[in-house]
Amino acid sequence: MTTTGVFQYSHSAAETEEGGLNSEEKAAEKKRLASAARLESILLKWRDRLSPGLVDDSGQIPGVVIPETALVEDYAGARIVKTAHLDKTVQEERIRRLAGELDQLPEAISELCRAVEAKEVLDTIGQNQVSLPVRNARDLRPEELSLRTSGFLLKEHRSQVTDWNDEAQIVSTYYPEIMGLVKELTGATHVVSDNHIIRESESAGVGGAAAGLGGGAAFSSADSSAALPLLAQLLTHFRVTSRRSGPNMTVARQNAFAAHNDFTDGYGEQIIESLSRKGNDGKGGDGALFFEEALSEAGLTEDLLRSSRIVVVNTWRALNSEPLQRLPLALCDQRSVPRSCLRAAGGIFLAEADPRHEWYFFPGTHKDEVILWKGYDSADDPLRPPLHTGFDDPNTLPGAAERRNIEIRVLCLLPQASSKI
Repeated sequence: MTTTGVFQYSHSAAETEEGGLNSEEKAAEKKRLASAARLESILLKWRDRLSPGLVDDSGQIPGVVIPETALVEDYAGARIVKTAHLDKTVQEERIRRLAGELDQLPEAISELCRAVEAKEVLDTIGQNQVSLPVRNARDLRPEELSLRTSGFLLKEHRSQVTDWNDEAQIVSTYYPEIMGLVKELTGATHVVSDNHIIRESESAGVGGAAAGLGGGAAFSSADSSAALPLLAQLLTHFRVTSRRSGPNMTVARQNAFAAHNDFTDGYGEQIIESLSRKGNDGKGGDGALFFEEALSEAGLTEDLLRSSRIVVVNTWRALNSEPLQRLPLALCDQRSVPRSCLRAAGGIFLAEADPRHEWYFFPGTHKDEVILWKGYDSADDPLRPPLHTGFDDPNTLPGAAERRNIEIRVLCLLPQASSKI
């Protein structure tokens, strides 16, 4: 079985030049579009014409998340903002009330239309959207997929975690489980991890209150509001909960997926230098490198890291009660990733489109399976990792459950001569 995915790639330098914008001009254009797409500004402008309490003095809808359009980026290039766990019924009622009052303000509707147009351009600026076939990796023989060959594989693995909302249980139970699995697969002498991410989508028409505004179950086509679908496009988001050497942090992420890898060639040396600085002054790095605290707590030294092969394995597990249909994970066979297509940006690799890319997915992944891929290997010179991204499968059935998954990266130390992966 083969499906089709629309993949977001970076434009090549030549394409960017042909587009007529240099980097400074592109940054300025992003800033202009971000300002034009800012919902808070519109709501603040019309606040005095709305019922008291519908919009606060910062332009926010109390109890409802507004995705920030400021150019803050996470490791995958998506804009993020802090949010909280919200009651969707309350969200729904407040958004309906707001939309009803905005419908009485034609100029406000016009401004919302312009904000949506700006957001649509902003979401794709700098991205090259390419439609490509995505092959069913389940059709391959097990021996055709490995961390050493394709760079990724699927393993059956049942977890003892009973509540994926319980961070303490995830840390005490799932971390040892997943590190044990990775250690067995890689033959590593040491494995550490100190971060996890839980993602939950809210696609247009399905999921949260804001997501349903565009015509989903919560807001049917009987709604004649002009403001509702506009608010839907400006509010729909992708929730991410992450733990990175500290307390839980929840952020809202735009539904934008780019083909990428979480690490570049220099990662191994960066983590060694960070560990060395921590040993010298107790401060370490900036927290963006992952594993610093775990390496330190495990007593792993700079000398050990320098004498070892450093590998980072990404792990991905669907948490849905039923086999996943919406927004599956796609992986590109590392053998089909030429070095020439990779572009380092902010500590990660983005990718330019290349006809040699071979994309795969595992349809219907479920909570008793784990997808693993090799994100970094100090033995690879140069690094040619399997790219990954979520994608919108056109075969997804209407009303399919939202995607919920957990991701953990595991850093492994292996003997330099290790040939298991």
